[in-house]
Amino acid sequence: MNYSIVTKDNENFKMFCDYCAANLVAENLKENGGTLLQPNGVYQSDTLILALDNEEIVGFIGLVAETGNSVYINQVVVKCSWRNKGVGKTLINKTIRLAVNKGLDITCHIRSYNLIAQNVFTSLGFEIDENKSRPWNSFYIWKLK
Repeated sequence: MNYSIVTKDNENFKMFCDYCAANLVAENLKENGGTLLQPNGVYQSDTLILALDNEEIVGFIGLVAETGNSVYINQVVVKCSWRNKGVGKTLINKTIRLAVNKGLDITCHIRSYNLIAQNVFTSLGFEIDENKSRPWNSFYIWKLK
């Protein structure tokens, strides 16, 4: 497995977004009944970290630069056939290393009913940010401890 970082200033960024939206996000929407992902969320990202098996993109994490010293994890999507193989966890770990090396805080939102994501992020050192969460909206903001 190889991993590649692609930023908005890369001439192929939109092509990677198109591929991720048309293949990985679409597959996950179909699998989950469209409840967990925003179809166009990948296009809101400033940076993608891609998980590659040979030349095939099997997962990605979308990152958005926020004001101040913070990066927001917009989406973590792994191809259905690659789930439970550590791809998502590795993508998050790569994001943590990237952010820590640049002195950035990391946040993300996780729906209250997405227990799998909550467990993965907790295992990697994230916790609910009580100051920013909106439990009445069914999601919580998480931050790296």
